[in-house]
Amino acid sequence: MKRSAFLLLLAAVAIVANLPARSIGQQEAGTTPVANDLPGDEQEAAAGEASDAAQIDGELESDSGVETQRLPPGYSEIITNSQRRKIYQIQQGYQSQIDVLQRQIAALVTSRDAEIGAVLDPQQQQVLKFILEIRERNRTEMEQTISTQRGVTSPQANGPVTAEPALEDTELTPIE
Repeated sequence: MKRSAFLLLLAAVAIVANLPARSIGQQEAGTTPVANDLPGDEQEAAAGEASDAAQIDGELESDSGVETQRLPPGYSEIITNSQRRKIYQIQQGYQSQIDVLQRQIAALVTSRDAEIGAVLDPQQQQVLKFILEIRERNRTEMEQTISTQRGVTSPQANGPVTAEPALEDTELTPIE
């Protein structure tokens, strides 16, 4: 069994090694990744598929307005444009169900977090709120530091970062 898995992996590497070098998301005009291996008539058909795929990509982009369809990792290197269209159709068929489930997950997470927060007494809730505020300030400061180091200035949506309150200035009562 191990040998067959190794041979399969070796074959996949050999296929990928023979593909034309290109950047992710870029495709040579009028070709599919395997079009160069096809006879002349089939290359013309593949070129037609490439323009069809570009139209499909454009339609998907304009229909959604936000996000274009994406192939699973590694697929773009090995599929034809007709397979690409089929995959996009499959993805579209599942997307509404996925959206419903993601909204349900978000509602469940919110409900779970509310129940977990209810376990804490008011003092613990106050301490937790303080801890989370400190973490958020640290995260914001870190993002600003990284942006500054890269030479990018990010707009501050929440206004300027205020000085962090000293731990001594915070009224905390002992937990019994």
